[in-house]
Amino acid sequence: MGRSESLWQEAGRHSVEIAKGDSQKPQSAPATPADLLTITLYTPTAACDTYAGEPKAIAADKAIPQIVHFLLADQMPHLLDFELSGYRIVPGGKGNTVTIDFRRKPDATRHFISLSICEQRVLFGSLRETLLQNPALGIDDVTFTEQGRPIQL
Repeated sequence: MGRSESLWQEAGRHSVEIAKGDSQKPQSAPATPADLLTITLYTPTAACDTYAGEPKAIAADKAIPQIVHFLLADQMPHLLDFELSGYRIVPGGKGNTVTIDFRRKPDATRHFISLSICEQRVLFGSLRETLLQNPALGIDDVTFTEQGRPIQL
């Protein structure tokens, strides 16, 4: 099994429910240094005109779910006022693409189309930049859907 295939072991149709302020991570045994992968997480700068990178060590066999969880559950509530109830990570057929399928809360007042350019960079851009700019992940394309339908911005 190749490195990028092993990164997908835990990512296949990975679903997570998000509660505002919830930073609970999936329970797993502590990773040893040999099991860690250092990636760069990208988030928009204060001016929201570019992305700043921050190195982070994560478990290699759960890299993609951990990246998505960190950016959505840990970072987003502090940077964006948008009501997500959860998401699914859906690997593409060739293994080098990923779709993040969002779920808004049923009573959410905002829609994806209402996000400002900066808010779009926080939500979509951070995920896209992080997944595409870390070669060890082997991701060539990232798409976003809401309950299986492409998100139109």
